[in-house]
Amino acid sequence: MLTSKAFMLFLAFSVTEPDGNVMEETFHVMAKRFDTAGDCTDFVRSWGDTIKTRGLSAAQDLVKDKYTIDLISIGCTQERKK
Repeated sequence: MLTSKAFMLFLAFSVTEPDGNVMEETFHVMAKRFDTAGDCTDFVRSWGDTIKTRGLSAAQDLVKDKYTIDLISIGCTQERKK
């Protein structure tokens, strides 16, 4: 029996220190689950601009004051097995 894998909305962020140095580390957020790659891609097309503003704002709230966040990638990826 074949099993299908779900897809996740994938956001990648970089972090800049208060002195302007971009940290080597990035952090990734799996934000929403979809049954198919097409559903995920359609969602990104429809909501990409909103995700770029609201997602960035929400991510900024996760880091210390004076650090800044930049959204470096938005897309879809297959969900990993648990």
